[in-house]
Amino acid sequence: CVEMSQLTSVRGEALRLYRQILRTATIFRKDAPPKGSPFKNMEEALKMSARTEFEQNRFVSDPETVARLLVMGNDSLMEIQTKIAQKVADMREKKGIPSDQGGPRDPTTFRRN
Repeated sequence: CVEMSQLTSVRGEALRLYRQILRTATIFRKDAPPKGSPFKNMEEALKMSARTEFEQNRFVSDPETVARLLVMGNDSLMEIQTKIAQKVADMREKKGIPSDQGGPRDPTTFRRN
């Protein structure tokens, strides 16, 4: 059944996106959350935010809406990873560390296809 295989494919894509978000969030493990936040760190806040977004859209079945949500999620993740990568590069440059040696891990390497 073609419809069932499409559903399985979309579900897999959504799960991949969710896992990538969780992996990216680990970068913020030591960062303090915004003032007044109930979370112990930014990692926890980002993970909870992602979970809430995915849960709110769990039963969306319109293919166009699902595709739009996945594109928006991937775009947001890519933007965050790009900003983090730039910060990492800036930190390395400031400390005189070549980009291929030590220092914080480049978050774009978290992406798995």
